[in-house]
Amino acid sequence: MSRAGFHRCRWIAAALLAVAGVAQADWRRDYQFAQQAIAKGDWSEAEKLMRSAQAEEPAAATRKRFQGMQFELYAPAHYAAFAAYKQGACARALDYLKDASNQAVTTQVANLAAEEQDIQRACSGGQVAAAANNPPAVKPPTATTEPPRPPPTAPAHPVVVAAPTPAPPTPAPPVAAPSERAAAPAALRAGLRAFLAGDYEGTLRINDAAIADSRGRALLLLVRAAAGFTRAEIKGGDAAMVTRAEADVRNSHRLARIDPDPTLFSPKVRVLIARVR
Repeated sequence: MSRAGFHRCRWIAAALLAVAGVAQADWRRDYQFAQQAIAKGDWSEAEKLMRSAQAEEPAAATRKRFQGMQFELYAPAHYAAFAAYKQGACARALDYLKDASNQAVTTQVANLAAEEQDIQRACSGGQVAAAANNPPAVKPPTATTEPPRPPPTAPAHPVVVAAPTPAPPTPAPPVAAPSERAAAPAALRAGLRAFLAGDYEGTLRINDAAIADSRGRALLLLVRAAAGFTRAEIKGGDAAMVTRAEADVRNSHRLARIDPDPTLFSPKVRVLIARVR
């Protein structure tokens, strides 16, 4: 192959990879736009977008990677069935629910199984006409965010800065490295490690009273609230756990005002932090 032909093949391969990347992102975009359509009650648009997402990525999952370390419940067939049911199209709704990948996820998520039973019961009982007016309560997909681990701290060796003086120069005292000046409290480090590892139970067991610094304690309370809220979402809704998460947010606000980092807290957790006073 000539040199020109070789470079032409490289450009073609790069273009194909770029197209593949766009196609891969389409199912995520369609799924998220479909969620917005559900929130607005635009059932026709929601069904169309969920069906498109399913065609592009048919593998449903309880935790699907969307962006970076953000994971969400991915069940396009389930939500397409709900949207079809809302339009009174029971035949389409029941057809979506036959999807094997969707059924595998339904067995793991109790609230999805209950919602699908409601749809099947209503459709098989001849309540097609009432579907649009009396739908089962369907919750939007749950998002769980697993942010990347913090970057490594600076070396623990002190940095010596030479301070020039007119008469013989003398070295300035050692300056502590960032890791020595601002080491996070042990309890906060333990809570962050557990949360980033997905150990929400372990995060909830960390005692915030072990932290003397008010900002460090406030941050741990937010991390603990995020763990409790995420755990409640994964388990299909736990009112007591959500109440506990709200209490942690409220106590955090009393100690210090901390803007939740989007790389650490999911959109739903940030909404919780913003609304609790």
